[in-house]
Amino acid sequence: MVNIVSPWFGLALIAALSTAITDTILKGALSKLEPGEMALVRFLAPLPLLLPSIFLQDIPRLDFRFWLTLTSLVPLEILAMLLYMKALRMSEMSLSIPMLAFTPSFIVVTGWLILGETVSTRGFWGIMSTVFGAYLLHLTPGKSGPFEPFRALLNHKGSRYMLAVSLIYSVTSCLGKRAILYSSPLFFAPFYFSFLGIIVPLFFSLYWNENALNRLGAKFVNGGIRMWGAVISIGILQSIMVYSHMLSISLSNAAYMIAVKRTSLLFSILFGAIFFKEGPLLPRGIGGIFMLLGVYLVATSK
Repeated sequence: MVNIVSPWFGLALIAALSTAITDTILKGALSKLEPGEMALVRFLAPLPLLLPSIFLQDIPRLDFRFWLTLTSLVPLEILAMLLYMKALRMSEMSLSIPMLAFTPSFIVVTGWLILGETVSTRGFWGIMSTVFGAYLLHLTPGKSGPFEPFRALLNHKGSRYMLAVSLIYSVTSCLGKRAILYSSPLFFAPFYFSFLGIIVPLFFSLYWNENALNRLGAKFVNGGIRMWGAVISIGILQSIMVYSHMLSISLSNAAYMIAVKRTSLLFSILFGAIFFKEGPLLPRGIGGIFMLLGVYLVATSK
C-alpha cells in the first residue's frame, strides 16, 4: 500500500523544506557570520515563538525517564555542534559534509537499540538509496572523486569528526523520539528547542572569548533591516521545522522519517541554482534520482 498520503510523510517534507529555506537565508543574508555564529542564530531565532507556546498548553506529567533522556540529549547536541564546527575549520566541505549523509543508515541500528524499531526490506533499501543519493549530492564535481571522502577519513581529522557528528545525530534523533514518548510531541517540540536556545548560548559564552562575543554583537548592531529580517524569517521557519519534525517522528519509524527529511538537500540544491546560480545541476541530478527513489521506497514500505 502506498503511504505517501500519510501525515508523517507530509510533515517530514515540511521539515525538509523549512530546513532548506533556512539554509538559503543563512547563505544569502548572513554569509558574513562564522559557522558557530550561524549555529547560534538557528538556536536563538525561534526562541521568542517557541518559549511562550510551552505555557499555552497542558504540560504533561514528566517522570524520571523524561529528565534522564533530556540530560543525555543536551551534552550530545553540544558535542555534535562543536565537532561540526571543528570539521568545517579543519577540512574542505567536499570532504567532510558527505559524511552527514550516513545518519539514516546509522539510525537503522540506533533505532533498534534505543527504540526497538525495525525496518522492512523495502524500507531498508529505500534508506540506503537515500543515503547514497545524499552522499553524491555533497560531492563537489571536479574537486573530489566519489571515494575521496572515504580516503579523507584516513588523512583528515575533519572528515572523521563529521562522521562522528553523523553517528551522534543518529543517537539524538532516537533519544528525541523517546522523550516524545515520555511527554508529547506538541510539548517536547517547543520545550526542547527552547531549552537548547538558552543552554547553548550560555555554553558558547564560556567557549568563546570576550572579543568574539563583541564582534558578533557588532555584526548584528550594524546589520540593518536585512539582517534582522533574515533572523525573524529563520525564527519562523525553524519553529515550523521543530513542530513538523517532532510530529512526524512521533508518527513514524525514526529511520524512515530522517531519510525523508534528507530531501532538504534536494531543495537546497534547487534554491542554490535559482538564487545563487550554483551548479552544475546535472551531476547532482544523479544523486537526486537516488534520493527520490529512496523516498518512494520508504514511503511505500510497511
